Amino acid sequence: MPSAFQRLKERKMVQWAFAYLAGAFAVVQGVEVLESPWGLSGASVRAIHVLILAGFFITLVIAWYHGEKGRQRTSGPELLMLAAVLAVAGVALNLVATRQGNTSSRSAPAGDGRPAIVVLPLENVSPRPEDEYFARGLHEQLTSTLSGISSLRVIARASADQYRDVRPPPRQIALELGVDYVIGGSAQIVENLVQLTVSLIDGETEEQLWSNSFEREFSVGEVIAIQEAFASEVTSQLRARITPEEEARLAELPTEDDEAFQYWLQARALWLLPGYVEENWEEAQRLYERAIELDPGFALARANLSLLHGSVYWLRYDRSEERLVAQKAEAEEALRLDPDLPQAHVAAGFVHYVNLDFQSALDVLSRALEGRPDDPEILTMIGFHHRNLGHWSDVHAVFDRVVQINPTDANLFSDISALTYYVNHQYAEAVQAMNHALALAPDLWDVSLRKGYIYWHWQGQLDSVRAALARIPRDAAPAMLGTWVENSVILALLERDPDRALDLLQSTSLEIFKRQNFIMPRSLYEAWAHQMRGDSTAARAAFVFARESLERLEAGNHNDERIHCALGHAHAGLGQSSEAAALAEKCFEPWKEAGEVYVQPLYVEEAAKILAQAGLADQALDYLEPLMEGPSWASPHTLRMDPIWDPLREHPRFQALVTIDGEGSEWPSTK
Repeated sequence: MPSAFQRLKERKMVQWAFAYLAGAFAVVQGVEVLESPWGLSGASVRAIHVLILAGFFITLVIAWYHGEKGRQRTSGPELLMLAAVLAVAGVALNLVATRQGNTSSRSAPAGDGRPAIVVLPLENVSPRPEDEYFARGLHEQLTSTLSGISSLRVIARASADQYRDVRPPPRQIALELGVDYVIGGSAQIVENLVQLTVSLIDGETEEQLWSNSFEREFSVGEVIAIQEAFASEVTSQLRARITPEEEARLAELPTEDDEAFQYWLQARALWLLPGYVEENWEEAQRLYERAIELDPGFALARANLSLLHGSVYWLRYDRSEERLVAQKAEAEEALRLDPDLPQAHVAAGFVHYVNLDFQSALDVLSRALEGRPDDPEILTMIGFHHRNLGHWSDVHAVFDRVVQINPTDANLFSDISALTYYVNHQYAEAVQAMNHALALAPDLWDVSLRKGYIYWHWQGQLDSVRAALARIPRDAAPAMLGTWVENSVILALLERDPDRALDLLQSTSLEIFKRQNFIMPRSLYEAWAHQMRGDSTAARAAFVFARESLERLEAGNHNDERIHCALGHAHAGLGQSSEAAALAEKCFEPWKEAGEVYVQPLYVEEAAKILAQAGLADQALDYLEPLMEGPSWASPHTLRMDPIWDPLREHPRFQALVTIDGEGSEWPSTK
């Protein structure tokens, strides 16, 4: 009977092992090289490693049983061994993927030596559900109070809000947010009494270190006294220090009018609701104005109202001059009433921002940051201003700083991080940031859609856009359904399927699709679809309808560049080249004058599209060529695939722009 060594030799086990390891080494090296270009996640790479390891043992099993030129038959023990190895590999793969999902999307920020703490949303235990505003407002106030103490690192309210409805164990929360301590509690108003109950919990041991209940009559002074006592006791428990200046700020009353304070709390609760819902902001404005009517010296309410006016204007809910005047007036009055109020400087900075004076906005916000150096709102606004000015390294530095105190706010990753990478054509990094945002908030359909468009710019494929649209639930809010219809129409046009585009447009009652940066009447999409079908009569009628509706809209919105862009497209479609060219320049004129480099390329590209459709090829290319050399929202893939550029297809300058790594121009077929 042959020895074990002889049997190993006969089956060439060593040779099989070395051959497999050599091949595995080549695969590992290949994965390392392709990880970034292919956008492989850490979980995917680890999964490949686990499969390679499992494959080694499977190879040895096969070599043993089939080593003698395959004469052995597959036996029951062999099948059991193979099944066992594959089962172990599957379990290991699942553990790796799960662990990666838990750690990469919820990575704890590095500490800076200060005690790190989070105040969880307060449970509303009032007998009346409508008193929820008080629990929300008090939660923000307690977080803001602690974050004003420089010896503590306090997690932002936005990151704490994710635990409003689902409350994991304190140890898990501490791990996810990278904190040492967790504060939880409840609040209520009973008749004229305010009750607050809070507990301080060690994030590692889950031991309750301190708890207290506060009960006072509802008044501004008593609520501020509760906040002051709360901050004092928490810092004492953590052996932290409150400076005399910080102690003085804690004791300041924002107003002496109890009713004004209550209106302010209600307005703040509405302002803090997610989604930027216009109706919520309208009611918040009414409540702020009522608070100021009761106490004209309420500087904080004026600063908040100014910020609301500016946000309504910036998001294009209202682009009237009256809105700008109100924003500036409230900010100036807030500063006059309290020159040291950080929120007043934030409001003043936002006045400059809305007027596209980004450097002045930065200067003012730096003053606000002196009073609140860890304020995530101020830091985020500073990051946006740096981005508008093209200070890319400063944007990333601010992001790294603010994520320490707001680690699970998906908007930080999807907006300030991902879009900064996106505009600089760093698509792999942009996708990674979008993935992080979606791991934190899987239901952000707009983030999925943006990620889909990144893949279009990066790799020239539309599958990700299609998949993102399929994820939008049919019972979504009307605004999101409008987004679904418009983007489905855009997808159909990109795929050169005008009949599907027209069917989608007929399925909606929306006459105009509104976004922050664009307004597109339904008739404009209909015109392009008819044009693609070769129906010039129907296309012209749709272009005329679009022009007339946009001219009516422009009458009350002279400074809305979105309308100028859409109107330029309508004139271009009608062959009115001089009118189209004039409107094309108006698209980006204010951004160019401001020296802005983040949003401006979007409108410059739109101007180039208008000129291309108007038959002004060289002028269009004069706009387009610089976009391909610096920050922009265009790529060779988008130029190759978008039918809007069809008039430029044969132009040598355009063909040079769409050549990718030596590849020639292969245009989609036109119908």
